[in-house]
Amino acid sequence: MKLRFVLRKAATIVALALIPFAVGDAATYHQIQSVATANSTWHKFTVASGTAGTWRALSSGATACFSRKVGFTANTSWTIPADNCGTIRIKAWGAGGADYSAGNVSKSGGGGFAQADYGVTPGSTVLVAVGGGGGVNVAGTNGGGGGVATFYGGGGYSGVFLNNSATQANAIVIAGGGGACATLSICNAGAGGGSSGQNGSTAGGGTQTAGGTNYNSGTTGSALKGGATIASNNSGGGGGWFGGGATGASGGGSGHVISGATNTILTTGNVNVVANAADVDYVAGKGNGANISSGTASGQPGYVVIYY
Repeated sequence: MKLRFVLRKAATIVALALIPFAVGDAATYHQIQSVATANSTWHKFTVASGTAGTWRALSSGATACFSRKVGFTANTSWTIPADNCGTIRIKAWGAGGADYSAGNVSKSGGGGFAQADYGVTPGSTVLVAVGGGGGVNVAGTNGGGGGVATFYGGGGYSGVFLNNSATQANAIVIAGGGGACATLSICNAGAGGGSSGQNGSTAGGGTQTAGGTNYNSGTTGSALKGGATIASNNSGGGGGWFGGGATGASGGGSGHVISGATNTILTTGNVNVVANAADVDYVAGKGNGANISSGTASGQPGYVVIYY
């Protein structure tokens, strides 16, 4: 016997019809994303002794997984609704880095992309972090590298953290921010990750285990933070799980997904272009770096969407 379109909410199984079952039946329940069942997950269980009876539809309380969504454009403490099914889906885009050009083509790094489904406790609070774009003497919010003025700031990471606290131990997902550019010649900064941030022309991207390498005008990246400039007219690394290194053409920060998550995606951007811009939830312009041939430009902020 199979039960179709059945949801698990806390300790309760909620069916959509009255269906008798007996001890030993191999039943199936289905967590659905929406009316359309794309990207949904089947689960199986065997009815145990003492639980034979009838599934009953509840008049209220149960809400299909991922049937609602909310977008975030700034750092927010978000309380998971009490009627959540116990799982959220997160999509995050990191922010772009700042750019400077003295007459040559210069591309600052765009943000990376991260996605995951993860089990949560309804009623608990998570920190939604949305990366700020880097600017002139502006380090992108959430780990974008800054330094000695005048500097061009790295883009910040975007992500979601348990316990309302931005630490590596609490990270569910992180999408890396892009590195910044500040050279007198052609410049390609590194985009955010992805499992690793992209290398800039002269500095490394962050990885899963270490910050990106630096050049002599900047520092290496570190946990959640891009490297910083140590001399004026240079650029900061992108923020991330580990930040990108700093120099004239800085590296992007790495992304990350917590162990135990499902439906995971980690994608690195490509120089100034944000990762996964074809996603249905992407908002045009978010997370891009700049592409200029003179003057200065700021990177674009990141974005986060949560299905619940």
